[in-house]
Amino acid sequence: MQNAKGPFDVIVIGDGITGLSTVFHLRQLGLKSVALSTSEVASQSTSHISAGFITGGQLDNFTRISHRHGMKTASEVWQLGQAAYLALVAYCDQGNLPIKTASRVRLITSEQELIEAKLAVEKLTAAGFPTSLFISGIHSHPLLEACTHRVLAVQVENMSGGHLDAPSLLQKLRQDIDQTPLLPAIEQLATNFDKNRLISRDGQIFDCEIVVLASHLGIKPLLPEISDAMVPVADQWTEFQLSDSLPPDWRNVTFTANHANEWGVTGDANSLRLGGGRYLRPLAGNEAVKADILVKITDHLNQQLNQTLTFGRNAIPLTSHSALDIRPCDELPIIGPMFGNGRILIGTGYMGAGLTLGFFAGRCLADLITLGHCQALPRSVWPERLRTLES
Repeated sequence: MQNAKGPFDVIVIGDGITGLSTVFHLRQLGLKSVALSTSEVASQSTSHISAGFITGGQLDNFTRISHRHGMKTASEVWQLGQAAYLALVAYCDQGNLPIKTASRVRLITSEQELIEAKLAVEKLTAAGFPTSLFISGIHSHPLLEACTHRVLAVQVENMSGGHLDAPSLLQKLRQDIDQTPLLPAIEQLATNFDKNRLISRDGQIFDCEIVVLASHLGIKPLLPEISDAMVPVADQWTEFQLSDSLPPDWRNVTFTANHANEWGVTGDANSLRLGGGRYLRPLAGNEAVKADILVKITDHLNQQLNQTLTFGRNAIPLTSHSALDIRPCDELPIIGPMFGNGRILIGTGYMGAGLTLGFFAGRCLADLITLGHCQALPRSVWPERLRTLES
């Protein structure tokens, strides 16, 4: 990438998956006057230390959205996740990036969750997303065979899971936008009717017609009027070496357990990444200012792995990673133009599906900028729903 002064048509703030994808898709659509910057806290981007799992739909179950926002919104957001999954897989395949696709599985670990899963499967099927539920003691399924008594059922969402190497994905995107001007870190944003003015930490001024805020944690100080809707959350994951080889049906599977409070992805042979356990942090990790790696969470994840999957017994924890993320107050992604100012666009709050939704958010934002519309992006995720927070 190269340094430049501008002015620019578009400046994208954030060099994680959303920012890089936005620049890539803008250039694909023919817009060349684009620059990329970071924010004061962009180095904490969750993209750079992602566990690498990908998922269609959403990380949490369908009923989590439908109960709060209704069937229409839930279906729209689920379709967004499915489209994002397919788009990311296609990009990796076209760019010869290593990617593994397999099932998306929910491990049901309580009677309450089983009631929810039955309803979710019913609603998903009715919404056009065929999903199966296999209950222990009633049904037979290869995925169930490797589960312990903790697992009451498995909810299977077919080929909408898997994993990739996040650093390789980010590096490929950087290569694809190699000629994009790179600006210093931005710490202030001012806007009027005809332009946005960005001020870097060293006092440089950059003007642009449109700015895309894709720095997640960095959005809050740049756009205070929406900061109350964005809650910083600390989370962590651990890579485990398994003592036994994975059963064939369990290879490259994205899975969650305990209402998605535990989440992970398996590898090809004897590796597994497991994250979660936020409930062991103060305030369940909400409003954290940094994401420390807690040994008690690593130990807890190891214990849960041992108690959940037969091939997880005697697993050896290798390395642990932690990051701060953003969760919207209403638990829907925030993607689209800012209410009251269409010259500012936002992409954040992917509720744990950052790699998948972040890549597709970049494409959607690029469509909005260059085409004026994006059919794949439902209005239900636009920031306009948060306008009541404006001070």
